Amino acid sequence: MSLRSKIYGYSSVLFAVLLIAVNLSVYIVFERMSIDNEVNRVEAEAESIVKGVRQSAGSIPPDDLLRAYAPVNGMLRIVNEDGTSSPVTTTAASEQLSKLPYKYESEKKSEYTQVEQIGYVWVSVPVIWPDGEVVNVQVTESIAETENRLSVLRTVLVAVTIIALIPAIISSRILANRMTRPIQQMTRTMTDIQSRANSSVFHWRKGLRMN
Repeated sequence: MSLRSKIYGYSSVLFAVLLIAVNLSVYIVFERMSIDNEVNRVEAEAESIVKGVRQSAGSIPPDDLLRAYAPVNGMLRIVNEDGTSSPVTTTAASEQLSKLPYKYESEKKSEYTQVEQIGYVWVSVPVIWPDGEVVNVQVTESIAETENRLSVLRTVLVAVTIIALIPAIISSRILANRMTRPIQQMTRTMTDIQSRANSSVFHWRKGLRMN
């Protein structure tokens, strides 16, 4: 493999690796921020449910309140301290969520999970129920819209990476040509000098033989 080919190959690989690393870092950061924002949003909704239950405990039955606060694409569950659960409040599109395992959590907890390749944020908030018992208000809500946006971002970054690789490869070839041009000129010059030297030696020896 020639020196120019080596420089061209190494520089092309380096450009490609750097470009992929930058775009991958952008995606990972954006994904982390998006999921964190969704977690914060669902946590705020859970706190709002707890506040609403406390304020309306004497006038509206808690079960009716839960139905009013049930997320459109998710599930609302009350888990008792003994580990039992009241009937879940969920939408028809999220009935599979009611089959998920659950347990009582003594502290506020939140996490991101996937069910049938759909992302959900799960939040558990302990609260004193109107009857004096400490229970968990557990909210599970879909973040499918956020994941769709992330999917679009992945597609855009892949397309940008492929498009950006074209000028990067061309630049690598130009760089390789510029770096090897002086070396090629020096090599040609040395070859010419050697050829002239060999020619001079040949003529000198020929002259000796003739004499």
